Amino acid sequence: MEVDNGYVARAGAAPTSADDVDRPGVKIAVAQGSAPHTVLRRSIKQAEIVPVPGGFEAARDALAKGNADVYGENLHLAHRIADAVPGAHVLPGRFNVVQMAIGVRKRAVAALRAVDEFVTKIRADGTVQKAITESGLNGVRVP
Repeated sequence: MEVDNGYVARAGAAPTSADDVDRPGVKIAVAQGSAPHTVLRRSIKQAEIVPVPGGFEAARDALAKGNADVYGENLHLAHRIADAVPGAHVLPGRFNVVQMAIGVRKRAVAALRAVDEFVTKIRADGTVQKAITESGLNGVRVP
């Protein structure tokens, strides 16, 4: 599956889409040391990155207290954060796509073929999409 990374914006924040975030004066909170933090450090040229401790509470507080205009996260969590901060909303668009994978240990390489066949089957028969839908995962899809 693929998972989109995007932004949740506090009420009154200027950016209207993910493409509008990298502007002077915009503050982007992100969990310090996280994968989104790594991506944003490489890609953001004009906005200010504000590293915060990881976790839901830190994300919520960064927006609710006005310490940041947006919070960068996978879109599933961004929707949860938006629900917890009055007036917050998830911006359309994304800044990154994470492709998920399954790995096997080197000593279990013989299982790789069976795992690959299983994953191919559950992608093709709709099982993965059904699980995504039933779980209510926003910003997640089968490629």
